[in-house]
Amino acid sequence: MDILLTHTSALEAMRLPEFPLLARRWNDDAVELPDRIPKVSELRELLESDPLLQRLSRPVELLVSSDATAHSCSLFTRHVTRLTHPGNPYLRIGEKVLVVCPELVALQGCLKASRAEGALLMSELCGTYAMRAPGVAEPRQEPLVAKRDIVRMVNLMSGSHGTRRAREAIPLACELMASPAESKLAAIIQAPPSLGGYGLRATPPSDVGLEPLWGERARSGCGGGILLLRPYPLFESHGSPVRGVVIRIKTEASPTPGELEEQDEGLQGLGLETVVITEHDASDPSRLDDLVGDVRDRLDMVGVPSAGQREKRLELLSELERVTSA
Repeated sequence: MDILLTHTSALEAMRLPEFPLLARRWNDDAVELPDRIPKVSELRELLESDPLLQRLSRPVELLVSSDATAHSCSLFTRHVTRLTHPGNPYLRIGEKVLVVCPELVALQGCLKASRAEGALLMSELCGTYAMRAPGVAEPRQEPLVAKRDIVRMVNLMSGSHGTRRAREAIPLACELMASPAESKLAAIIQAPPSLGGYGLRATPPSDVGLEPLWGERARSGCGGGILLLRPYPLFESHGSPVRGVVIRIKTEASPTPGELEEQDEGLQGLGLETVVITEHDASDPSRLDDLVGDVRDRLDMVGVPSAGQREKRLELLSELERVTSA
């Protein structure tokens, strides 16, 4: 009998290095939502024998459609749903183990999350890193899901629990981020001024055919970067060769200067200028003001008055820092 991992257990499974390989290996689109949970003895045997399940926290969270006989215990927490999840919402990752898809994990994660928590979770699922422990991230070869697929799931599940909070978080999330620091920076850059952000909008590299390049940059260790394109009418009227700006965070783990220069030269050939900021400065409101002012100047964008926003900006930065270190 199959079990279906959900909520936190599903997220834990997706953060394991072998998860993408397992999902591809089984590649089963015919899975269905289990109607009940196995007997406790069967479940205990499965939890103790399956290598992936052995690494998940207890109790594991399981999703079923109608089981009225099983009660949560030290081994598992039961979730019952009668909703119809669209598309292929469940993935097989073992002979008897299923997991809800990343789009559903993003939605479930917003049930009790703040806007910042939801946004950073989405950016992780859409990014090239995985949180292995509080404050510790490791590279991931490829994203688990595209942001547009999360948006689609939220729209199709409109009205169900979590969708309102998910819609609030989506504008702050960003694709192909290579680290929590990039995700935090993208969130504050995109957050509306009323929340302490700068109200800019990053462009998903996949929307302009740059996803392969961003993946290559992330795998090289320099990070994809946050892509901000010049508004099209401005680009057309000014005739500027600068199509956009890529904001990159410099860390101790960044490649050598020569490798970075080669990466940035490739972007210049596409009309994209690189702006670099350190991880430390990305948490400094004054440095962020300078960064965003520089970006707006390069893209000929009108500035937004920031009077009275500093306190809100500090609160947002503190919240983003708390989430990534928790």
